[in-house]
Amino acid sequence: MTTKRILLSAIPGPRDLIDGIDLYDIMASRLARGQGAFTPSSHAHCWALYLIAENLRAEVTVLENPTWEDFETEARKGYDYFGTQLMAAYFPQTVRMLEIVRSRSPETITVTGGYGGLYLTDPPEGEYTDLARRIQELTDHFCQEEGVRWFRRLIGDEPADRPIRQRFLPAGGNAIKGLEHIFRARTPMVLAGLGCPNGCEFCATSAFYNRKKIRVSSPESLYTEMRERVLRADTPSEAVFTLFDEDLFTDVEYVRELGKLIRADEELRPYGGVRYFAFGSLRSLSQFSMEELVANGLSTVWIGVESTIDDVVTSEHAIAKRACDDVHKFIKGLQEHGVGVTASTILGWDFHTPENILADIDSFISLEPIFYQVTPLVPCPGTRLYRRLQEDGRFLAGQDWSFKQYQDDEVMQRQNFARGELRHFYDLALKKLYEENGPSHIRLVTVALNGYLKFKDSPEPYLRARAAANGKSARMLRLLMQACDELAPSERAAQKARDVEARCKIEFGELTDGERQTAGRLRDLLRERKDRLDRGEKDPITYAPARWTRYRGDGEAPEVFRASHDCTGAPFDLNPPAPSLGGSA
Repeated sequence: MTTKRILLSAIPGPRDLIDGIDLYDIMASRLARGQGAFTPSSHAHCWALYLIAENLRAEVTVLENPTWEDFETEARKGYDYFGTQLMAAYFPQTVRMLEIVRSRSPETITVTGGYGGLYLTDPPEGEYTDLARRIQELTDHFCQEEGVRWFRRLIGDEPADRPIRQRFLPAGGNAIKGLEHIFRARTPMVLAGLGCPNGCEFCATSAFYNRKKIRVSSPESLYTEMRERVLRADTPSEAVFTLFDEDLFTDVEYVRELGKLIRADEELRPYGGVRYFAFGSLRSLSQFSMEELVANGLSTVWIGVESTIDDVVTSEHAIAKRACDDVHKFIKGLQEHGVGVTASTILGWDFHTPENILADIDSFISLEPIFYQVTPLVPCPGTRLYRRLQEDGRFLAGQDWSFKQYQDDEVMQRQNFARGELRHFYDLALKKLYEENGPSHIRLVTVALNGYLKFKDSPEPYLRARAAANGKSARMLRLLMQACDELAPSERAAQKARDVEARCKIEFGELTDGERQTAGRLRDLLRERKDRLDRGEKDPITYAPARWTRYRGDGEAPEVFRASHDCTGAPFDLNPPAPSLGGSA
């Protein structure tokens, strides 16, 4: 059988910016938005493309961050199949890609898939109707299921249900601009499952998979992949994974089995043992004790709070995942046990008024999440919320839907807000989150220190290893507390930085001379950035280099080529110099 040749490509650049921010930068655009000089920048890969490529017995090229010229050059090579991930924000670019493939390589079979496909079946009126129709015309096959097994069946790569490997997925990361070579969080990802049975009426992922959970990896296969990647990594920090599953903790036995494997692995204890970030609902997490969650490997969890007005959000909008006796007590308990919390909330529910939305925002801020996502309620096609509001005639005509799911609100008539009014509360929520709680780094140190103190004397070896890793993180991130104090947006936030530094001093002692020098240099670098931003200057948008990853279909590591240019065609320095710190820790 002739080996198939497949091209999988992300959207070429440069991408459109919204409020001067690249939407691919999830930290700056969403999870740490509005933190001034402390706002981190992040880089995420198109992991779905890499996961599919790794699991096909075919010659596959994954093209990421290409220029349009890069993409057209690659498309001319006459691949058997071309595939791309549909993202609603980039439908115009998707049409252009498909048209290039059709004109430059007419025999190539085109494939699209992903959550943006919900915009194909029932697109909003206006421009999206035409874009959706054009994508359908240019697409030979559309995938609305788990992509690896689907693609295997498409190309005749049987058995399609054989295990899915995840050994060579690239790692993402984030860092404060200008400090990338000093403090950089680098986290590899793994996929446990897709879809969610909770079925929240606004949730696109639940709608996409019809409220079903699709298991991608067993606990045993998932852990095998994780530990092999830790042992192959250059640094032990890669023992911390981003584990994708819409609500991992709905499957209690899966989590416990994974936890057993993590705790039993003596070889990885010097690395702090395997830990992971995951998504979890208040209802599913409540099935475990706090200590059990830590013992099963949970390091950080994303919780959809959605609103702190408990009785209304669970009754009027039937968000069953939100069920919890005391949200504030529960989240505080997690962070006291060293589990970081990223929390998300939604503004513009029908029960929101200009009066109670302020109380809801303040209550959310008081949760003190490390990171946060604030979004207006915007219906995604395919969801129950979309159909309900469509039937009620709530959509405004002639609106551009391309970026509305992030921060704008002018696609629908609000129950208690005039058109455009909700944006004021969105901006206010972000402003207050920063002014009240300060930079995320304060809470990162706080939670790491909590985890260290909670488990440093535990009789359980894995928990002691976790505590040691938390202590190391707290000592390292502590070096930012001087900057957080002196450059804080408010006295309240500055006091939080001083408080956690005082706790660190009790546990770890005074900073060494080298650490003090480093802390002072970090403060100076951040002050320079703050001064630039205060003058109205913008940080330059930095894209990752164009990247080709070629898989031979034999299960071996792919060949990775990084270009000396980014998606704008601008030169890219693959080895930039690190800033001078004037001392060593």
